[in-house]
Amino acid sequence: AFKVKSWARNKEERRLNKALLDMDTQTVIVHRRNPLDILTCEIRDCFEGAAGIPRGHPVDEKGNPDHRCFERRRSDGHSKTKALIDLDHLQENLEVASAYPAEMQRSLSELGFK
Repeated sequence: AFKVKSWARNKEERRLNKALLDMDTQTVIVHRRNPLDILTCEIRDCFEGAAGIPRGHPVDEKGNPDHRCFERRRSDGHSKTKALIDLDHLQENLEVASAYPAEMQRSLSELGFK
């Protein structure tokens, strides 16, 4: 199983892409339906937003910046990372999150995946 945001950004990924296509690999897109849930999880994991739209940043339970990002998933579980969402750009970010599954499907199709 591969979890990807985009493919073929560099030589190694293009080689992997070709190998997967040569094996007639089928793709499955799994996504969350709730755009606010997508945005919250991506902020907590420190994923970059689309086209530089400010999204917010992860904070701890007291509102202090939390820089653990994706590593928080491997933590002791006692401290909870929250997402401080940039409300000035919430509408834009929700639209981007809503379009993600269709964009991923389009990108994979353009690369030759079924």
